[in-house]
Amino acid sequence: LGRPQVLDCGEHLLFETNIENGVGGFTTTRYSRRIMQVVPRDLAFDFFEARGRKDVTTPDGKMVYEIKDASAVKGRLFPPVISKRQLTTSFLNAPYMNGRVTICFVYTVGLEESNPATKQRNLGVLAKYVRKQML
Repeated sequence: LGRPQVLDCGEHLLFETNIENGVGGFTTTRYSRRIMQVVPRDLAFDFFEARGRKDVTTPDGKMVYEIKDASAVKGRLFPPVISKRQLTTSFLNAPYMNGRVTICFVYTVGLEESNPATKQRNLGVLAKYVRKQML
């Protein structure tokens, strides 16, 4: 594949199993995986050329910007992953508005030591807060 384009599609819930636990109830096991999309470079969609702003010089010599037009960009765009549910955000969920994309890296000290239910809830709250602040 040479130098392929690799996109993070997020973590997805693939399927669930319910097994009787012998006490009149069921134990649910969820199977999820982080999915990565790998596309050969010559077939890949060029997100850099399709999104964002470009500098343009006006007839009077001023520099202004225009929002890029994605319709002229060639490359393969794939439909969303088919799964029971998307559990985490993906590359395509990055906040994007008015020709600008915002990316934020957050280091969560101590979150890894939390139990899984608390960790999942806290990550959701943090992601929602950060997304709201960035938009």
